[in-house]
Amino acid sequence: MKNKGTIVWFTAILALVCIYQLSFTFVTRNVEKTQRESATINGKLDNDLYRHKLDSISHETVYNIGITSYTYLECKEKELNLGLDLRGGMNIILEVSSEDVIKGLAGANGEDKDLLAALEKAKEKSTQSEGNFVDYFAESFKSIAPNRSLAPLFSSRENSEYVKYNSTDKDVINFLKNETKQAADRSLDVIETRISQSNVSQPNIQRIEGGRISVELPGADNPEQIRRMLQESAKLEFWEVYGNNEKNDFAGFKFMDEANKALKAKYGITDETDTTTKDSTTVNESEESKTESTEGDLFSKTESKKDSASVSTSDSLSEEDKFKKENPLYTYLYPAVSSDGQLYPSPYVGYAKKENMAKIEELLNDPVVKKVLPRNIQFAWGAEPMGDNSDIYALYFLKPNKQGKAALSGDIIVDARPSTSQTGQIEISMKMNDVGAREWRLITKAASVNQDFIAVVLDGKVYTAPTVNSEIPNGMSVITGSFDLKEAQFLSNILKAGKLPAPARIVAEDVVGPTLGQESIFQGTVSLIIGFLSVVLVMLVYYARGGWVATIAVLINMFFIIGILASYGAALTLPGIAGLILTIGMAVDANVLIFERVKEELRIGKTLKTAINDGYKAAMPSILDGNITTLLVGIIMLFSGAGPVYGFAIILIIGILSSLFTAILVTRVLVDRRVEKTNDYKIAFSYSTLGQNSNFNFVRNCKYSYIFSWVLITAGIIAMAMGNLSSGIDFKGGWAYRVQLDQSIPSYKIKDVLDKKLPGSSNEVKTIGSDKRYKIVTSYLIDSTDPEISKKVQTDLVNALSEFGLTKKNILSSSKIGPTVASSVRSTSSIIIIISLIGMALYIFIRFKTWSYSFGAIIATIHDVLAIFSVYAIFGPILPFSTEIDQTFIAAVLTIIGYSINDTVIVFDRVREYLTQKRASDMPTLVNQAINSTLSRTIMTSFTTIIVVIILFLFGGESLKSFSFVIIIGIAFGTYSSIFVATPIMMDISRMMNRRKKIKE
Repeated sequence: MKNKGTIVWFTAILALVCIYQLSFTFVTRNVEKTQRESATINGKLDNDLYRHKLDSISHETVYNIGITSYTYLECKEKELNLGLDLRGGMNIILEVSSEDVIKGLAGANGEDKDLLAALEKAKEKSTQSEGNFVDYFAESFKSIAPNRSLAPLFSSRENSEYVKYNSTDKDVINFLKNETKQAADRSLDVIETRISQSNVSQPNIQRIEGGRISVELPGADNPEQIRRMLQESAKLEFWEVYGNNEKNDFAGFKFMDEANKALKAKYGITDETDTTTKDSTTVNESEESKTESTEGDLFSKTESKKDSASVSTSDSLSEEDKFKKENPLYTYLYPAVSSDGQLYPSPYVGYAKKENMAKIEELLNDPVVKKVLPRNIQFAWGAEPMGDNSDIYALYFLKPNKQGKAALSGDIIVDARPSTSQTGQIEISMKMNDVGAREWRLITKAASVNQDFIAVVLDGKVYTAPTVNSEIPNGMSVITGSFDLKEAQFLSNILKAGKLPAPARIVAEDVVGPTLGQESIFQGTVSLIIGFLSVVLVMLVYYARGGWVATIAVLINMFFIIGILASYGAALTLPGIAGLILTIGMAVDANVLIFERVKEELRIGKTLKTAINDGYKAAMPSILDGNITTLLVGIIMLFSGAGPVYGFAIILIIGILSSLFTAILVTRVLVDRRVEKTNDYKIAFSYSTLGQNSNFNFVRNCKYSYIFSWVLITAGIIAMAMGNLSSGIDFKGGWAYRVQLDQSIPSYKIKDVLDKKLPGSSNEVKTIGSDKRYKIVTSYLIDSTDPEISKKVQTDLVNALSEFGLTKKNILSSSKIGPTVASSVRSTSSIIIIISLIGMALYIFIRFKTWSYSFGAIIATIHDVLAIFSVYAIFGPILPFSTEIDQTFIAAVLTIIGYSINDTVIVFDRVREYLTQKRASDMPTLVNQAINSTLSRTIMTSFTTIIVVIILFLFGGESLKSFSFVIIIGIAFGTYSSIFVATPIMMDISRMMNRRKKIKE
């Protein structure tokens, strides 16, 4: 083999990269362990103290590598992220109501009878099928009012730039689509900002299909607070500011200094105390420094005293304590002064570390401070830290109007967008409505006198506070600054957030308690270890030294997968662990194909080196075909967006690419080096002859397999028609709760109580795992848009089942899927299965260049999918675990599509080889010989994969029972169909095509 050195070097470099990436995980775990121990009081962890300690060290260096160092926050961002199902937390999908956006854009016409009827009809369509709401609205409006055009409804001064009275319906539809998209963009920016200001670590926020927003919050332990935070309407306001500049005599600093003096008078050192704790010289110097003429010098000298040593007795206060006593506020809040102690113009009065913000707010709200500050003064922090990788935030003193409120509310903003000045500088153009323009003129006229600042405040946080240079008479303003395009777009969205006619609403959510997360980690780890050891045992028992090579390759493969996953930044989820376990079996499959082919080459008398070289070469097409088809399925799974299918797909794709490298190249280097040293390498034991001399007549018996398949699938279709196939909430919508009761209660009793106490709902109750654990699915109030509906449903559920001892603490996890999301999941699942089947058919056609192979493979794959559904429909009601059709089920079916094709390709490769080389007219004989020659490989590849899935089924926990069961029956049917369905159909079609060809000739 050539380029062995390159492979060794690449493996070493990749290993170092993985070690580097995973090192951040070990560092953060060690830091968190230390902080957890320090936050444990009397054997009990104080969660608030623990979070505070982590927050306080977020910007401290905790990891040094050579010349580079990393803070705890930077390490946290680079560590291996665990999904919600492994660490607990919330996954929320939000959606901005297109219906409310359209009504808002219609303005005074928002109550038009035809418009409201069209919106209602469009709402019904959107819950039945996946599509664009604006298109549904336009279609509905045309059917309700065929003689009316849309333009008169939306032509207004605010929309005049985009919609005229005589605009075409097409122009109006494009305008509505653009506005609904921008509403989603604005919501995304607002949500990202709110999350970044919370205490949730490693949030994952992304746009998904349908314009929805997925928010994943690991470790979130207050679902009600999170729901309120995400669903609150954006509150945009414009405030005048007590800032610092020469024209207003640095009013902001003066107020801050008055607050410090008031706090000192209440909490600081008295003159009597001073004379007893330090000498008179020190006191005089200190008092002198306090009477300097300018506030800049005052602060400079006071701060310098903090660093000097002037105590003269052993019982004196330390300089640090003395400074704290003399400057209670300045201890935590640093005034906006330059390095030489001079005040400089700024809209903010000072700045502080994030950990001190709460203390500063407490001090500023002290009654003695309230007395010396202007009435109704408001305090607000900057929305973003003052620098990259900083935890320093600016503090603003906001000046209320006569009514004690903001100078102007944000709902007067008509438009805001990035623009470019004549000098090429990026700026923000802002347009107000007529009411806002009149108010804005008065506000800017007053502020321009002293060139004061106007703060843009969203949800109580200041995003920018530009200087007002002149009166703005027409509501058209330009905000300048050192923006790049991304920052300008973000600020534009913030300015338009006040225009948002409706907040984002939760349409789906998943809450996992920490207890369930810890159980999932334990079960997943146990499954992974046992699955790995099982495969290792099989390989060592059957393949001798070849088994050792395969074991080393699998270990390297698992290490690479985890390292690449950490580098990629993806979360390791429970389905991801299932994918990792499945990858172990599939990675060994490649080695099985190679070893079996090498054994064949040895049996025909080739030397060891030649057999190894030819074996690897001959096995390569089958390995590549099988992995490429599974890779295609994994890529198709990514289109599902977020959720369990996505997490599984990421691991599957990384695992396939990694296993190709380790199983083909790494094992080859190991085998070649051993052979070069000893020229004696035992690929397998002498008894490893499974299926070696088989001579079954598969073709002759295929009619029995046809009968079996037809009977099974027909029975399955009948069972499906009878309603035996149940859909999960992913597909039908609803609420799902996993609860733990103190006593075992028959499921039907719980259902009866829910039917009586949750009016208008359909309810399902199933026992899961322990006889005291239940999964409850209900449609109770699922169509409600009330922001507090999650809290109400959970409260009503607890009250309904209180007689069985249910409390909120007994709820291990909860999920919500709204009707529109369920419709989207159904559509997406159907589409990706169809695309997978078509993709497999096209690949087989390209690979084998004939429709007979492609048709045989796709019929066999469809057969396997139908067989899985049939088994679920027939046996689902009696199986002791959940057999619902949900996203996890779809992920398993897609995996089987790839696996089935993989198995079929192995057989087809050998059939084509025999037909090409032997060119005999007796096709059935050659097909039988080809199938028998691959029987050992077929059995071993299926066995090594199915054994790890059985382990997953037994030890992976209730969440993965259904998934692993689908894989088990899918592997069984995939192996069966590759021999008894795909090959006979391919043979029959080939015969038919040959007969037609002869007739034409």
